[in-house]
Amino acid sequence: SVKQTFIFDTGATYTAISQETAKSLHLDYSNAEWVTITTANGRIAVPKLKLSSLSVNGVILKDVEVTVLDFPAGSGYGGLLGLSVIRRFHVTIDPVGSQLVLRPV
Repeated sequence: SVKQTFIFDTGATYTAISQETAKSLHLDYSNAEWVTITTANGRIAVPKLKLSSLSVNGVILKDVEVTVLDFPAGSGYGGLLGLSVIRRFHVTIDPVGSQLVLRPV
């Protein structure tokens, strides 16, 4: 179990974890399926894995597809929370509390 901060990214098809996070979780992706994704810097091929579970603010999600990306060292975050996770929630914005609210579907 590794606790990380993620960036909420509605433009990302997959939730992405950093190589550092994958290493912390002892994930072996040497034989993983590779997919091509489009980033702000162009198209790249990245490994795609399925995590057996992922906890988002205490909500346990099962069988979550993630990609593994090479984030800049010292970026301060463990990945991007993409649509492979976001679609499992009703997302609202609480303007009074200045919060993004995620409720399981």
